Amino acid sequence: TSSTANESVKPLMINSDCKQLATEADFLKIRKKMTAEKDEDGMVKAATRMFKLKCYSTEQVKNLSVLFLKDEGKYKLFDAAYPHIHDTQSFKQLESQLTDIYIITRFRAMIRN
Repeated sequence: TSSTANESVKPLMINSDCKQLATEADFLKIRKKMTAEKDEDGMVKAATRMFKLKCYSTEQVKNLSVLFLKDEGKYKLFDAAYPHIHDTQSFKQLESQLTDIYIITRFRAMIRN
C-alpha cells in the first residue's frame, strides 16, 4: 500500500494534527478564494476556512502571503495558518516575508508559543 511507503520517509517534525495534506489543486483553490475577497481581512477569513480542511506547507503559505500588500495582513495569514502547517520546522522561514520590526517581533513570539 502507499501508506507504508509514506511512513518510511518522515519529515523532521510533522504536525500530528494534520490528517490530510493540501495538494497543488487545493493551493490553487485557496488562492482563488482569497483573491475573490475585497479586503485583506476577507482574504484571511477565506484562507482560515480552507486551512481547517487540510494542512498546508510553509512554501504554500509563503506563496499565499504575496497576495498581501502589508505586513499586518501577512502576519494575520501566518497566524491563521500556523496550526495547519505540516512542516512546522520550516515555518520560521516566513519571517523573511516581513519587514516591519513590530510585526517580526509578534511573529517570533507566535512561533515560540
